[in-house]
Parts: sequence; C-alpha cells; structure tokens
Amino acid sequence: MSYLEIDDLRARYGDVTVLKGVSFAARQGERICLLGPSGCGKTTTLQVMAGFIRPDSGAVRVGGRDLSGLPPEKRDIGVMFQNYALFPHLTVHDNVAFGLRMRRLPEAEVRAKVADALRLVKLGHAAAKYPRALSGGEQQRIAFARAVVIQPRLLLLDEPFSNLDARLRHEMRAELLDLLSGLDIATVMVTHDQEEAMAIADRIALMRAGRIEQIGTATEIYEAPASLFVARFVGESNVLDARVVSADATGTKLELPGVGGIVGRAKPGLKPGAAATVLVRPQRMVALPAGAATEPGWNRIPVEVERVMFLGHRTETHVRAGQHRLVVWQQTALPPAIVPGAAAIVAWQAADTLLVDDDA
Repeated sequence: MSYLEIDDLRARYGDVTVLKGVSFAARQGERICLLGPSGCGKTTTLQVMAGFIRPDSGAVRVGGRDLSGLPPEKRDIGVMFQNYALFPHLTVHDNVAFGLRMRRLPEAEVRAKVADALRLVKLGHAAAKYPRALSGGEQQRIAFARAVVIQPRLLLLDEPFSNLDARLRHEMRAELLDLLSGLDIATVMVTHDQEEAMAIADRIALMRAGRIEQIGTATEIYEAPASLFVARFVGESNVLDARVVSADATGTKLELPGVGGIVGRAKPGLKPGAAATVLVRPQRMVALPAGAATEPGWNRIPVEVERVMFLGHRTETHVRAGQHRLVVWQQTALPPAIVPGAAAIVAWQAADTLLVDDDA
C-alpha cells in the first residue's frame, strides 16, 4: 500500500471548480512534484493536503490514516511556505523551535532537536541571529529546518525557490536535493518551473485545469508526453501538422503537406488519411547542407535557413519547411553552408518522431 494517498480531491471557490478529481500516491521517502501553469490547481492541492482548505470531496491519507477533518496542527505535516513565513521578531533558534514548543516538548529536548536541525542545514552558527540578518538562501534553509524539525510524516514545499535570483536558485536546488536525500520523508513540492521539477522529483504530476494530465518520471514525461500540452510544457518542441499515410505496429508513415514523407513512432488507433500532430525535440534534429548524406532510416526534409544563433552552449538554427518554422539545437559546429537564406536539410531519427493528441 502507498504511504501517501490522494484520492479524488474536488474543490470549488464559489462557482469555479479548481480541483476536478485529483488522485495520486507516493511511497515513503518519494519526492513528488506538482507541476503546472498558474491556476491549474497545484497550490490548492497542497493546501488541501496541509489542512488549510477543506475539499468538497475526496480524501488525504498518510500511512493509512485518513486526515479528513483534522486541523493543520494535528496532521504531523511539515510545510515550507513560498515566502518562508519566518517570524521576524524571533531568532533563528526560536523560529526553528516554534513547532516543537507548540507540541509542548521539554525545553531540553527542544534545544537538542533545534541544534540537530541547524546542523543539517549547516547554519548552527546562526542560531542567535534574526531573519533580517540572513541572505535569501539562508532564510530558505531555516524555513526547511523548521519544517523538518518536528519529524513530520509528510513534507510539503510550496514554490521553495520563487524568491531567489536565478544563480541562487540553481545553487539551492542542489542543496535542497541533498537535504531531501538524507531524509526518509515523503515530499510533495509545488512549482511552475519544469527544470526544478525534473531536477528534484522522483515523479512529476503535471496538472492542467484542476486535473492531473500525466504522472511519471521526468524521462517518461519528456520522452512520451501524453498530450501536446504536456509536450509543450516540459521541454521545447517542434510541432508539425501531418497526415497519416499508413500505420501499423512497426511505425507510422506520415505526409507533411508541401514538405514530404516522414516516419514516426507507432500510435494505436490511427487511420490512413487522418490528421496527426507530430512533435520532434530540437536537440534530436540536425541541420545539414542540401544533398548531405544521413544515416539509413532517418527522416530528412528540405528547409530554408532563416537564422543562426550561437549561444555558447549550443547553436540554434531556425528554418522554414513549407508552412512550418522549426528550430534545431546542436552542440557541434555547423557546416559553413548553414547560413541564412541557404537551402539545407533537417534530419532526425524516426524513433524521435512523436505523435501526440492535439488538445492544446
């Protein structure tokens, strides 16, 4: 049985339904990330789990215990808020001790547990300081220490990096992953940043309009998106309109109007003549001079080069193929013939041609 079970959560704000049957489960020690655009229901899901919002229906179970009806302070859940919510008038020690004192633990035990938590986040030297004397990254670590010092049954993280600049966000992402790896606590994190989700989560639940669109590992969601929405939200994509020529268990033959034929992965239920939405990731493509040879079995289409951008870690080649505009990412140097206005080809393996449901 799963350690954490979220069962068919439904919730409304007035006339607006914000959760439309959210369900997922997690193992003890597993990290789940609720990922999605603003307004998709991910923060509401977290608040229902924490007990801050009562759902219209559904259940939250942790370790087999139904938390329905329990107030937040009775749930044994650690919460790290988006703005950290540190008490400015309390020292770092007293901020971390707050939850322990609310549980009326003996003061000697409180001191020992706070010291352990501050050692965990490498801020034992800051116990006597006030939050205003700490950097953003240090405040985040104190908020984390306060959330885990109570030894919660479940840890909830609400947009933990949103208040940090880009450089510090990358540094703290690695630190948070190290901290979580050292704890055997089921964790649910909310973010709208795909890179954060892919870097930290064991599994990602991608939400859309109050529902979970797809749940899986980062690799599963990236390599086999369940819909065009998922494909566009997780990673960059080239999207092509095509028509099915034939389809069987070995693959799908497709025609790109005004461009030519390609081959894609097999997708059940496709019929000859049907419209299809094709997706290819930019880094799976290569731009080559017109007439260049490619590996056997690769797709290749004629294009016109519109723009070439060197970005240091990669070169982006923007091309036009019929009515489609595509971008190709390459880390190797481009052939001299790949310049704006030149005729070229774009090639990729047939296995990298994904067919997705056009539901955007």
